[in-house]
Amino acid sequence: MKKQLNTFKELQEELIVDLAVKHGQTVNDKVLLNAEILFPITLPVLLSDDTKEELMIQSIFFRDCNFYDEIKLEHNSDYIFFENCNFYKNIMAYNSTFNGKVRFRNCEFRGEVNFKNATFTELADFWMSKFYKKVVFYKTDFESTVVFSSATFYENVLFTYTLIDKLIIFRGTKFKKGLDLSLAIFSGKLSVFDILLKDFKTSAKYLDDSGYENLVNMSGDIPIKNKRETFRILKKYFENNNNVVESLPFKVSEKKTLLKEQFHELFRFNTEYYKEKGMRAFLTSKVRAVFNLFVLLLNIISNYFGVAYIQSALFTLAVGGLFFYLTILNSEKYVFAYNWDWNILRDNIAGYANFLIPTHKFNFLGEGFLKTYKLSNWFYVFDIAGRIAIGYGIYQTIQAFRKFR
Repeated sequence: MKKQLNTFKELQEELIVDLAVKHGQTVNDKVLLNAEILFPITLPVLLSDDTKEELMIQSIFFRDCNFYDEIKLEHNSDYIFFENCNFYKNIMAYNSTFNGKVRFRNCEFRGEVNFKNATFTELADFWMSKFYKKVVFYKTDFESTVVFSSATFYENVLFTYTLIDKLIIFRGTKFKKGLDLSLAIFSGKLSVFDILLKDFKTSAKYLDDSGYENLVNMSGDIPIKNKRETFRILKKYFENNNNVVESLPFKVSEKKTLLKEQFHELFRFNTEYYKEKGMRAFLTSKVRAVFNLFVLLLNIISNYFGVAYIQSALFTLAVGGLFFYLTILNSEKYVFAYNWDWNILRDNIAGYANFLIPTHKFNFLGEGFLKTYKLSNWFYVFDIAGRIAIGYGIYQTIQAFRKFR
């Protein structure tokens, strides 16, 4: 059963007991185990010893503790260590500088976590910790290594103007909602392995500068373009490390996000938008969105953005069959009918196979075909269009087969 601490005096007594009896630590190194803290505390703490001298306690190790009120972390020159702790209220560490190591190992953050404008000059470790509310690391400076291995974020986490000066580690990290790395400042390295990040909801509405800053700083919502950029960063990270297999899901997610972005762009009719951009820019954006959507939809249908080779092969056969049918309908040999004749299908298998070769001749149905049957101009139009479509399908199939290059 955990000890309940209702006042700062009780906390002080427990720290001293642990120090003197259980651990034999130095006077500036305090330990608190298996306690329930029911009042707000500020670290570092100012304690008095038996001689009534006041001591600034920089280093405190909390293990198996529950915090039911707010914790405030101020400037600290030594280490802060929480292990197997639960925080039911907010942790406030804004505008603070930590010159020692800060560790939260296997902890649960059920309240708000505020590290805005904080600076970590040494290791910041959040190993196997759980964050239940949105977290915005706004202008947080990680000057050394920061670890989120096996951490779980149940809501959005944003690294808005966050400095990664040395190394940030995501190993086995689970992002149940969204992740925003688009505004992080990477002067150091990113290390990612075996993370869980799927498609997530974003804000696709038109945003002016103040609205955008409110999202990425205050509300913790992620704009759709930030989502796309985050997937691009992760894709590029794996590609740069020659890990093409791991890059593929992020490549697909990036393109799917761009597809959604173009849909929103096409159907967005906001008076504020064309007041700011002008009518010409507004119309240009709509035309551009139409062409971008055409290309993206064609890519998702043909080979699912370069990863589905069976889909691309079936696509090639299907578009080839469609244009083959339209082409032969424009000859005197065949006319359109609602009933299906399997004999005609069987008789034209060889012609269809020839048609699937983009460099085929116009007499793909036989040597005497051009002499025997009159052809309309549409015959040549659909034949040329079919060559282009089949050539595109073959290229997409090759691309999909090379996805592990």
